Amino acid sequence: MTSSNPSLALLNERFSLGDRLRFEQHRSGLTQGVIESDRCSGRFFLLGGHVAAYHRKGSPNPILFMSDQAVYEVGKPIRGGIPICFPWFGPHKQDPKAPAHGLVRTELWNVVASREDEGGVHIELSYAIAPWEVRYRIRFGDTLGLEFHATNRSSEPRDFELALHTYFSLSSVEQVEVRGLEESPFLDQLTKKVHAETHAPIRFVEETDRIYEGEQKEIQIVDAGWKRTIEILPQNSKSTVVWNPWIEKAKRLSDFGDDEYPRMCCIETAQVGQNAVRVDPNEGYSVAVTICEGKTA
Repeated sequence: MTSSNPSLALLNERFSLGDRLRFEQHRSGLTQGVIESDRCSGRFFLLGGHVAAYHRKGSPNPILFMSDQAVYEVGKPIRGGIPICFPWFGPHKQDPKAPAHGLVRTELWNVVASREDEGGVHIELSYAIAPWEVRYRIRFGDTLGLEFHATNRSSEPRDFELALHTYFSLSSVEQVEVRGLEESPFLDQLTKKVHAETHAPIRFVEETDRIYEGEQKEIQIVDAGWKRTIEILPQNSKSTVVWNPWIEKAKRLSDFGDDEYPRMCCIETAQVGQNAVRVDPNEGYSVAVTICEGKTA
């Protein structure tokens, strides 16, 4: 593993874009990048390469949800925003003592590039965890764009799982429906049962933890309470994870408020389970997603 924590002065000297991108110290002491442009505002942490905020200018509500109980500490994941699960998803298959969802979401990443163009503010982060060399490109503009690329630097094929564990902010989880997964079978992780296509949008009425199979062109979160639709446009992703802890699970999560579950759901662009990626030596694989906001009647 590699990580570094350069000074704010050095980060701003090398990568700031004036008021559009600057580096600051979060109240926790962690380093964060802050975006303020004529298109959007946003935040990301070097801890975990974690995107913590994205809010389009002119929109009354943010796209991403952050828990008020989130812990900001090296070695621990941040609850909310977009944690990165890599190189495994859930418990490690061979080592039950290994941390859930991999290692990269709890370590400090490096900034390697920043720029601004007609698409918005672009940031590139990197991290190395043998045998993987990872690059993560984030675009804050009229839409939020994420691209994760992992290169295998070993001498033999290696496998990885990935989930961009995106927490979306909602008016009320009981007022939304998720469209675009109606024709996909799914594994219910609570019962370990595989279900056929439902041919109906997803409505949240209880704890939900599902892995949907198949490559999706577009997934929508239709939020009647806020009269908006969030469009999720995955690329090179053959798994979609849908999650809400509901009442009892929320109470068991120490870094999540008991009453926060109605304000969020996770729709995760992923390659997990039977869709784990095998990468040949010195080859790479990319997964990307674009997140857009629109109005709905």
